Amino acid sequence: MHFVTGSAHLPAVGFKFLTGYGGRVHRFRLQRMHGLEGKADGWLPTASTCFNTLYLPRYSSSHIQRARLLQAITEGSGFDEDAIGN
Repeated sequence: MHFVTGSAHLPAVGFKFLTGYGGRVHRFRLQRMHGLEGKADGWLPTASTCFNTLYLPRYSSSHIQRARLLQAITEGSGFDEDAIGN
């Protein structure tokens, strides 16, 4: 939950009322990462906490997907500041 939304708890009124950037409602979304054909297994999923979005590469198996998700969630620390435009 915290990995994707930046919050450890769901809103009291329900999952569909998750807020994000600017306090606006941004529903939880899964989105495919594109451009990784043939090399996705080496990438970790990423998230946009401002927009409650989890970006997943197209892994070659559900076993690898699970392993990469757990790795990203347990070993992730902080934000990639280089991803933010100046």
